[in-house]
Parts: sequence; C-alpha cells; structure tokens
Amino acid sequence: MKILTLIDGSGGSHKAAHQVMEIGKKKKIEVTFLGVLDRHTAKMIAFNVYSKNGICDSVTQHEEQIWREMRKTMLDELHHLVTLFTKEKIPCSMKIIEGEVQEVIIQETGTEAYDLVVMGAFGKKGRSHLGSLTEKISGEISQPVMVVR
Repeated sequence: MKILTLIDGSGGSHKAAHQVMEIGKKKKIEVTFLGVLDRHTAKMIAFNVYSKNGICDSVTQHEEQIWREMRKTMLDELHHLVTLFTKEKIPCSMKIIEGEVQEVIIQETGTEAYDLVVMGAFGKKGRSHLGSLTEKISGEISQPVMVVR
C-alpha cells in the first residue's frame, strides 16, 4: 500500500504522520511525505509583519528571508519524519514542491499510484469547514482521503 501523507507543519499533520506510522507498524506500506511551499504565504507573512511595523519598503527583501525559513523548516520537519519512520523500518520518502497547495496535491495524486492520502483535520488556519483544503481535494482526486483529528 502506497500512502501520501500531507505535511504542513501543523499539529494536525503531525497527528496524521503518527497515525500513518501506527498503520505501518501493522501493515506493509510505503509512505511519501509531501510538503507544499506556497510563495503567496511568504508574501502574506512579510506584508503583515512589515506593514504593521511601518516599514513597507522592506517587504520584498524580507519575503525572501521568510521564504528561505519556510523552506528550511519544512525540510527539517520532513527529515525528522523520515528518520522516525526509518527507525521503525517503514519505507518512506519525502517531496517538497513549490506551488498552490490544492493544485500540487491534485497533480501529485494524478501522477503517482497512491492508494491513500492522509492529512490532518486542522491545518495552519486551525479550522476544518466547508471549502477547506480537505473538502476541496477529496472531491478532485480518485484516492480515498483519511483525515486525522
């Protein structure tokens, strides 16, 4: 069984990863961790932080710094998960793809033969409701989606 596990740095995605690990301890699986970096997020953070401080001319410069930090944080988190899963002898790999989250997930599930997509119920925005990423992708992909709370 090949499982795509979505990782976004939230507590929900951590719970999802640990649930996949429990499945992997009982059943033969192969896991791919997917982290999506959306440049729009870096722009929003830079604008919000620096416009509140009255230094809008620094937004572009700091956007690149925030982008690098986001990438490093995602890479560190994925490396940590791969290490944990490797210790449990669960085959796994990781991917970081830049783009709009929903589009990247739909494209990834269309190009790889995943049997299941696993994600946390609550992402970075801290809510799950009609129109959330969970519901958007589950209507667009053919694989079953397991949402971990």
